[in-house]
Amino acid sequence: MSTRHIKERVLQRFLERNKEKNDKENLEKQLDTIVDDILLKKNISESSHDDSVESDENLKLTVKESTNKNFYFYPYYYIDYNVDSIESAKKYNYNTLKVDRDGLSKNDMDKISSGELINLNKYHVIINCWRVLTKSNIGTYSFDTEKYEPKKFKVKLETTIKWGSKFHIKEKLTKTEQENYSLFRDGVPEFLKSLHDSNVKIFIVSNSHYSFIKSIFEYYKLDKYIEEYFTPSKCGIPQGKYLSQCDSFKDGRKINKERMFACIERYIGRQPKN
Repeated sequence: MSTRHIKERVLQRFLERNKEKNDKENLEKQLDTIVDDILLKKNISESSHDDSVESDENLKLTVKESTNKNFYFYPYYYIDYNVDSIESAKKYNYNTLKVDRDGLSKNDMDKISSGELINLNKYHVIINCWRVLTKSNIGTYSFDTEKYEPKKFKVKLETTIKWGSKFHIKEKLTKTEQENYSLFRDGVPEFLKSLHDSNVKIFIVSNSHYSFIKSIFEYYKLDKYIEEYFTPSKCGIPQGKYLSQCDSFKDGRKINKERMFACIERYIGRQPKN
């Protein structure tokens, strides 16, 4: 039912119950405000729900389809090393940066954060996390950390997780060097801070568990720069519906990039103009 029809029905019922009041124009203005407020709160609540139950067809809305004057669409800049993901992003008319498997270089980060590569006033950034921002892919270490003790997670991260595929270099370092070794590439904290300070929203995508990747960023105190993390469980349910209580869209499986892009657009891009 459209907003207009909702307002008409509310107004009709209100007038039927208040026949002695004839100021219809004033009532219409009041009802417009009330209904608009209700719908706005409803849209915000639905858009923030973790598990979308909409079908894939509804999720596959592209930038080209978002031409309705009632919507404002913020462009995105997608960064990844995966060729297929880059091509998917281009279908959405995103600007893209394909990096090699060694990830973002200091030169790349400087060009982005300085505004040389993108207009920081007009773009938000989507980054495929592992390898692009980190020294190695640690997806194989992923697990649900929601009920994991923080101290235990810290020990596991320092002794195993942060080394990823670089574990062979650990023994070559002194104890101090091991403690100072970071999972993230040199310059990444400054890069994320710079984008955040420029009001660029940063979206992190990964196949890993949502709680795991969030815990990683929290541990390195980088979570304050991230708008949101998108993982398979954040981006919907297979076939758009639950078949049973166990039919959740599990983290740790390959993420559908088109669904992921649509989820990010729904999160911040497809909001009605004020």
